[in-house]
Amino acid sequence: MAAPAGVRLYRYRWVVLGAFALLNAVVQANWITFAPVTDDAAAFYGVSDLRIGLLSMVFTLGDFVIIKIMTGGAPGDSTHVLSTLAYRYTFLMGKLDWGVGTFVVALPVTLLFIFILIRWVR
Repeated sequence: MAAPAGVRLYRYRWVVLGAFALLNAVVQANWITFAPVTDDAAAFYGVSDLRIGLLSMVFTLGDFVIIKIMTGGAPGDSTHVLSTLAYRYTFLMGKLDWGVGTFVVALPVTLLFIFILIRWVR
């Protein structure tokens, strides 16, 4: 794949991608430690395992810390999620309208998942 004009691709990007993948594997290994608790939590609250899984998924939508620490959104803003992108636009670039626009896109998606979970739990 040829790089766009004015963009230089480095082989080091694969090292960053590998480190990012390794960090995600460690995070997933930590999440799997909650698997034995899922059945107990589902039985305690009287909901299905799927609902417990969806609840944990809501928290990953706003995952800010891992992206910010590992890459800061680089290279070329390719690793941003909506929360880090909104932070970048609003506070680092000073473009409040772009940050609010990103937030307006992320909020309904997150609220939809939360609404579904609340309806299922009742």
